[in-house]
Amino acid sequence: MATRKKTEVGTKRKRSPLSAARGAVSGILKDDDSYVEVDESKLKESLPHLPSGSIVIDWLIGGRANRWGVMPCPGFPRGKIVNLYGQEAAGKTTMALEVANKTIENGGYVGFVDWEHAVDLSYASALGIPVQNEDVFNLVQPVSLERGLTVITAMARAGVDLIVIDSVGAGVPQAILNQTLDEKGNVGRVGLIAQIWSHFLRELQSTISRSGSCVIGISQLRKAINTTGYGGPTNTQQGGEAWKFYSSLRFGLRRIKYEKGKIYDPLTHKKIDAVIASTIRAKIDKCKISASQGHEADFFVRFGEGIDDMKSVIEIAKAHGIIKGSSWLSWERGSGETLKIQGMERFKEALRAADGAVDELSRQVMDALTVAGPGTIVAAEDEDLDVDSILTGVREAADDEAN
Repeated sequence: MATRKKTEVGTKRKRSPLSAARGAVSGILKDDDSYVEVDESKLKESLPHLPSGSIVIDWLIGGRANRWGVMPCPGFPRGKIVNLYGQEAAGKTTMALEVANKTIENGGYVGFVDWEHAVDLSYASALGIPVQNEDVFNLVQPVSLERGLTVITAMARAGVDLIVIDSVGAGVPQAILNQTLDEKGNVGRVGLIAQIWSHFLRELQSTISRSGSCVIGISQLRKAINTTGYGGPTNTQQGGEAWKFYSSLRFGLRRIKYEKGKIYDPLTHKKIDAVIASTIRAKIDKCKISASQGHEADFFVRFGEGIDDMKSVIEIAKAHGIIKGSSWLSWERGSGETLKIQGMERFKEALRAADGAVDELSRQVMDALTVAGPGTIVAAEDEDLDVDSILTGVREAADDEAN
């Protein structure tokens, strides 16, 4: 029996089998770029991303510094699929519109596929989106699911920076549209929408990884079928399981508190207490771009105005001692000037009025966030720990428990 000759350690290899494989398929692939060129310098840079308009969300997604001291992805990742889900009125569409606004501000292009036919253009305009400029913003309201997928494919291939899908479960398949009124609800394939998305997303992922488009798919929560009494989940997201599998980032939004304020009521010709804002909690359920999985944070949304990022900045500044006080807020600027105002809303107005104050405070907050604080995870090699002694201690503890 012939024996295989062993290769000595350190012997110079004649040719890499990977090189041989590339050479074998080069004639077939031709100009295809299936092979990824790894640039070591890129490993020490943030992933291409789109800002969310919220310092909290950017930090939550990928703002914590990695082993190289770089923020992995402080925003929505480009070339990836993002699944944004949550209860009604939790700020899902507002979040997507804020990302769209920031994308356009930075010279990008946005396509918004609105199967729900519910996007309020006046609200989008109030957030800063140039809704009448078709060169930078396109709102599409397809009749069927398939027509919308055709539009999404065209946008992805063209390299549109941001593609928003609102919502992934609202598109109606053509097969359902072709049914008569008597057939609707009685004839159809179970899970048809989920099957269509399952086939489409695998192709879409490959397309946007090359074009650099960011795709945000919004999912609403629905009651799960046949789970009552069985201890299973009572809620599920629209669009089927494929959105969970193909998304590089999944996070949910949940309204946890309302904020009241005084507004003028024409009916009574008086100022009355009314709900003017809400506190939203975001939780990362899946994250393949940073070490943020399972983390959560709160941000604020003001009705009719969008994300209140300035309030988030002020709250973070208070937590780090940059701004002092609770009722009276006091902040000393780099110039030595002290801003001391009573009340959050008046303090925000004073910040806007003071030249460069907003940017200066934001920089101070970001500097504070980038400094490692209590609870920061430190790698073993950074501490120069004796790993063998740690493992020995773990084994001894296990033996003691077994005895």
